[in-house]
Amino acid sequence: MASGRVTIADIAHRAGVSTSAVSYALNDRPGVSAETRRRIVAVADTMGWRPNSSARAIRSARTGAVGLVLLQSQQPHARTPDFLTAFLPGLEEELAGHDVLLALHQVPDAMAATEAYRAWQQSRRIDGAIVTNPTVADPRLPCLEELKLPAIVVGDTRRVSNLPCVWTDDSYAVRLAVDHLSSLGHRQIARVGMRSAYLHSRARGRAFDRAMRAAGLQPRFNGCTSSLASDAALVSRWLADPDPPTALIHEDALGTVHAMMTLRNRGLTIPADLSLVGWDDFPWSPAVSPTITTVRRDLYGYGRLVAAQLLRLLDGEPVSHVQGTTAELAIRESTGPAPQR
Repeated sequence: MASGRVTIADIAHRAGVSTSAVSYALNDRPGVSAETRRRIVAVADTMGWRPNSSARAIRSARTGAVGLVLLQSQQPHARTPDFLTAFLPGLEEELAGHDVLLALHQVPDAMAATEAYRAWQQSRRIDGAIVTNPTVADPRLPCLEELKLPAIVVGDTRRVSNLPCVWTDDSYAVRLAVDHLSSLGHRQIARVGMRSAYLHSRARGRAFDRAMRAAGLQPRFNGCTSSLASDAALVSRWLADPDPPTALIHEDALGTVHAMMTLRNRGLTIPADLSLVGWDDFPWSPAVSPTITTVRRDLYGYGRLVAAQLLRLLDGEPVSHVQGTTAELAIRESTGPAPQR
């Protein structure tokens, strides 16, 4: 507190709560219990906290909310994508620390999302938007550019849109998985992506082919699915090949666990018969048996960075494309030496 002014972060540290809880309590918004609210207010009073009047004056011309539209057509297995369960807490934490609310809205598809953006802007319900899972010929991107609504895209759209984006290096992430498996002697490696229309799925598919060829291998098994049933069908078809894969990279967290169960039902042992690499490190990855080797990213930090970029944009600062979290490999029991045939 060298500046002499008490911040929300200072109060959160003293009270032992999150910055979002402090924001909710001091702004009299729902989200914390009455007892927690009283405790936070008492700590703030003790520390001599006062609202930043200049910041409030700037925000008075705003709604104090940003929007995220979720597409039902993009939600595999009829559930909230695993990515969002780790990404949203970071997003909300950063926004709440600046007294900005996140409005979540669910619509059937991308065209319905463009209608939501137009309605939100006309009614001044949001100051900016966050776009996840950009697709090929995604109508949301030109719509937001036309509306001049401040927006950040989560994903690499540098070649297809002028909207600033926060992206991760999918090529590097895929190469980590392929290099690990090839170092264990695997020559036939398979890759299952989610939804071929996703820009990130296409980028990973191309990266997989490059990584395989760089390792002196042929990328024979490389595909995308959109459901657990199509996952199982694709993997079963590959396993029926005369020279089947001995390792599988799966880019959906639940799909990875389902693949493990499917392989067991076929009488295969992991990793003795087939090694398995999952995508993103969720709590169950080190909890199941065998524990799952994963391509790990800091999704919480990714969410905070996206929010920080959008807040900068709303403050009128120049914002361009920026690389977000960097992947690393968490090696566990689900990968091992290639089986001898």
